[in-house]
Amino acid sequence: SRFCDVDLSPSIREELTTSQTLRDAWVVVARGNCSFVEKVINAQRFGAAGVVVADDRPIANSSLLTMSKTAADPDPTVPSIFI
Repeated sequence: SRFCDVDLSPSIREELTTSQTLRDAWVVVARGNCSFVEKVINAQRFGAAGVVVADDRPIANSSLLTMSKTAADPDPTVPSIFI
């Protein structure tokens, strides 16, 4: 596997749909803009092998978070971690 730092915001999803950029890659995405599960599912749809969600906020301004999902959210099948 390899690592990619790719923004999965809606503005570039169209471009990634036909791209192999994320295929078999571990994707590093920044926290924010959408839910954790949405980030993982988006990366999974584009073929990512796994997802690292990076907390880009200073520790002093952040509390400990757990990546979670609701019962209505789809279940990701790729591994993911929040650091």
